[in-house]
Amino acid sequence: MNNPFTPVFGTVPLYPAGRDIILNDMHKAFLNWTGSPDITSILIGPRGSGKTALLYMIAEQAKKEGWIVTDTIARKGMLEDIYQDIIFQADFLDPYVIARLSSVGVANVEFGIERIEKEKQNWRSKMSSVMSQFSNMETGLLILVDEVLPDLEEMVDLAAIYQLLRQRYPRTSLVMAGLPANIYDLLNNKSVSFLRRARQRFLGRIPDQEIELSFKKTLEKGGKQIDDKDLKQIVKTIDGFAYMMQLTGYYIWEASGEKTKISSEDVRKGIEYAVSEFRIGILDHTFQELSDMDKKFLYAMLKDDDFSNLTDVSNRMGKTTGYCSSYKKKIASFGRH
Repeated sequence: MNNPFTPVFGTVPLYPAGRDIILNDMHKAFLNWTGSPDITSILIGPRGSGKTALLYMIAEQAKKEGWIVTDTIARKGMLEDIYQDIIFQADFLDPYVIARLSSVGVANVEFGIERIEKEKQNWRSKMSSVMSQFSNMETGLLILVDEVLPDLEEMVDLAAIYQLLRQRYPRTSLVMAGLPANIYDLLNNKSVSFLRRARQRFLGRIPDQEIELSFKKTLEKGGKQIDDKDLKQIVKTIDGFAYMMQLTGYYIWEASGEKTKISSEDVRKGIEYAVSEFRIGILDHTFQELSDMDKKFLYAMLKDDDFSNLTDVSNRMGKTTGYCSSYKKKIASFGRH
């Protein structure tokens, strides 16, 4: 069997860990789209917490319930991407309506020559025309947005227009995912203040027992076995990160080759590769995004062996606890709380 672990962007793990509650709630939302608070949800978590994979799992649930799903990444042109993807998928839409949405011809005569002027429709009007047909077909629309950027104008437009679309076409769902700082900035935008009522899901550390179960089931599905002692060491290294589980599993599997029993040496080699890649791809990049004051807060925490007290950290920085509380909230959102 090929390596069953998938530390690759845009793939769904063979046995996801720690997301059953969220997936169950989203399943109910697609059935009870008129009243479920989960119909508009925001996934919040640091890099490596499995936001993108969870989006794909939510998409699969919606498709099973007959919904059309369109996904995009927050960037310039995202609104047109969403619209074009819907048109591509929704083969039940009236071709005449689609033609009108592309351009509306207005004939007039000037100096004896007939010419056509194109009247452009904005994104809201185009989406309203499409959604009116969705209602007749008894299907819903799920819009997924990954890597939310709060300062992107189209991101704000989408959130604002979604509120209006949902009022007219309730079988519409929006699920977004992003880094904590970006989500907080978006929610502070007065134009989309209604998003503060969306269901906010914080993807923190996955419990060790769930990591262990998922990891073992993935190995066994591929026909390999491992000693409990080595498995415990793997779980400790993963430390609750969804991406780290896939990364560690991938390299341990590769180190074991064709063997059906994974050795302690395979585990050691796999962990070494995974930790190095996780540090470069996740931790170093996250640290570079921190402000100078964020870093000062972290340095002030280094004197503590275990958990830090906000009062102690504030005293070391020479700041008030009120001033430091915002940095505590931001730092906590990047990893273990």
